Amino acid sequence: SPELQTAEIEPKADGSWREGDEVTLICSARGHPDPKLSWSQLGGSPAEPIPGRQGWVSSSLTLKVTSALSRDGISCEASNPHGNKRHVFHFGTVSPQTSQAGVAVMAVAVSVGLLLLVVAVFYCVRRKGGPCCRQRREKGAP
Repeated sequence: SPELQTAEIEPKADGSWREGDEVTLICSARGHPDPKLSWSQLGGSPAEPIPGRQGWVSSSLTLKVTSALSRDGISCEASNPHGNKRHVFHFGTVSPQTSQAGVAVMAVAVSVGLLLLVVAVFYCVRRKGGPCCRQRREKGAP
């Protein structure tokens, strides 16, 4: 049966994954005849020979981590007529994505406030004799 090696690009400790984090999984295998690599999820790259590693083929799969993936895992399987080997990637506990909605609302509110302030100052400067400008001049007068 084929020999199988696996790797994660940017691995994290169990429990540090967040919903939506991106991960690239890599499966490499060798055997005679060349093994076929398959993933339990769609989107894996076609198996290609690894330069400098005679007889090895490799496939990668990039995906976003979800709680469903955490529960079920992602499997890679190498198979040829002599047998098959399988590896299941697990992600441990996946935290829900932190809400950025509050930060976005605050940023919009501050931006609108600054825009209104700039418009008010511009309006006051253009009028030069308007009530807001006169009051400021009177306060500063000796």
